Amino acid sequence: MKMTDRSAKWMEKVVANCEANTGRSLGQWVAAAKKARPKDAKAARAWAKEQGLSVVYQTAVTDLLFPETEDDGALVDAQYAGPKAHLRAIHDAIVNVARALGNDVEVMPRKSQVTLSRATSFGVVRAPSRDRVEVLLKLRGEKGTARLVADAKAGASDPSHAVGVRDVAEVDAELTRWLRKAYERAATSGPSGK
Repeated sequence: MKMTDRSAKWMEKVVANCEANTGRSLGQWVAAAKKARPKDAKAARAWAKEQGLSVVYQTAVTDLLFPETEDDGALVDAQYAGPKAHLRAIHDAIVNVARALGNDVEVMPRKSQVTLSRATSFGVVRAPSRDRVEVLLKLRGEKGTARLVADAKAGASDPSHAVGVRDVAEVDAELTRWLRKAYERAATSGPSGK
C-alpha cells in the first residue's frame, strides 16, 4: 500500500513498538499467523483479532501476509467498472484538479476510494452510488452550504465535508476552491490531520 512520508514514519513506530504493546514482534505475529494458515486476508484479520491485536496490528499482520498486488490503475478501473463506468470522467477531472494544486500532491488509490494527500491527507474521492462521485474534504470549521455538506459526526481526523458531483461540469471553480483550501490546510495539519 502506498503511504505518505508521514504515514511511513508512523508505521515505523507501530512496528518498533509492537513487542512492547503486544508481547511479540511483528515478525513473530506474522510467523504465528502463517502457522494458523489463514486462507485469505479476511481470515488473517479474524485470526489477528482473536489474538487480541488492535486494528492497527491486525492490519499490519494481514498486509504482510496478503499484500495488495493490484496496481493503481487496476484499483481505479475496478471502482469505475460496470454501472459506474460513466462516472470515471468525473473522477479523472477531480484528480486532475487536485494534482494541479501542487507538485507534492499524492494520489493514492485504494479498493473503494482514492486518497488525496500531501503532508497529510486532505481529501477522498469515491463513488458511493451509481449516480455520483463524492469528494470528501478536511475543512473543519467551514460553514456548510447546500453543496458543501458538513458532517457533524466526523471525527477529528476524518473529512468534515462532502460534495456530491454528478457531472463533469460540476468540477468547477467552486469545487476547486474547496479542494485548494483543504490542500493548503494539509500543509500545516498536526497529527490529527491524518
